[in-house]
Amino acid sequence: MRTGFSINRFLDGHRMYPMKTAIGNNARDQWIHSANDKVWFTSYGKTVAEITTGNKVILHAPYWDMYSQTTNRYLLQFLGLASISEVRENVENGEYFQYIRRVD
Repeated sequence: MRTGFSINRFLDGHRMYPMKTAIGNNARDQWIHSANDKVWFTSYGKTVAEITTGNKVILHAPYWDMYSQTTNRYLLQFLGLASISEVRENVENGEYFQYIRRVD
């Protein structure tokens, strides 16, 4: 399994890091958070994905699956993947787990 980040790099209390645009600027509303035993990606204030110790990837539905093109672009950057098809395959084969949240 390939992910964009090593969790060990981020574990020292809660921190927030802006994601980077294609030209290296800080992205608005796209953040990586780290605390305790996990690293997670938020887009527009919604948790989209998290990586726990042991590199267990948990995706938060409906936000990870084509919720928006921008969210998908940064999700792929966070996971170190090239396409949403790869993410879907990892869900189907059980490599990634899906947390389904009701959206109000």
